[in-house]
Amino acid sequence: MELDALVHVPNWTETSDEDLRAIVEPIVRSDGWVIDGTYRTKLGNLALDAADTIVWLDLPLRVWLARLLRRTGRRVTGRERLWNDNRETLRNAFGGRDSLLAAYPVVRLRSVADVERWLATVPKVF
Repeated sequence: MELDALVHVPNWTETSDEDLRAIVEPIVRSDGWVIDGTYRTKLGNLALDAADTIVWLDLPLRVWLARLLRRTGRRVTGRERLWNDNRETLRNAFGGRDSLLAAYPVVRLRSVADVERWLATVPKVF
């Protein structure tokens, strides 16, 4: 589940913290879920505490920055529709990020090779 799709409703209006928690709580109580993001300011440690594994894609700057710029450029120039019919602009493209805490079982992946090796060890659930 991509939390951005639940947080950013039409016109980039944010789902209230209470409504988001009501959507996410039953999901993290179930088996076999994957969540993209944490939104700790809205959810606290809800997803982190329920996770058995946290994957931190800590790729080198030269990898993720190029990917971010290409993706954002494509979305902005192509007026690509995102969650709930929203569109990215240069203004909203570079918002803040929540960070993970070291107290959780984090798998730190620092290269594309690390990602591929780790994915090869993860059971296929879909």
